[in-house]
Amino acid sequence: DNSIGGWYAYRSAKAGQNQFLKTLSLEHKRHGLVVLSLHPGTVATGLSAPFRKPDAPGVFTAEYSAEMLVKVFMEATVEDNGGFYDYAKKPIVW
Repeated sequence: DNSIGGWYAYRSAKAGQNQFLKTLSLEHKRHGLVVLSLHPGTVATGLSAPFRKPDAPGVFTAEYSAEMLVKVFMEATVEDNGGFYDYAKKPIVW
């Protein structure tokens, strides 16, 4: 979400990463490979600490988030190629 502006370097880096993965998915689809963009949810890290309340609901440990992302990836099919999904495989609109 971007309702407050700011974070120029972070936001532009993420946009570049998303475009890179989308382009990679188009090229690799020809070979039957799957490339996904995944959102881990809000993870309890030093980066998120200033922006979340301690023990807030919906904040995951790094281990839980990684476990969920691996599950999404392992269940992915060629039809999912190029998609952007959250930790529960809910599609995220570009």
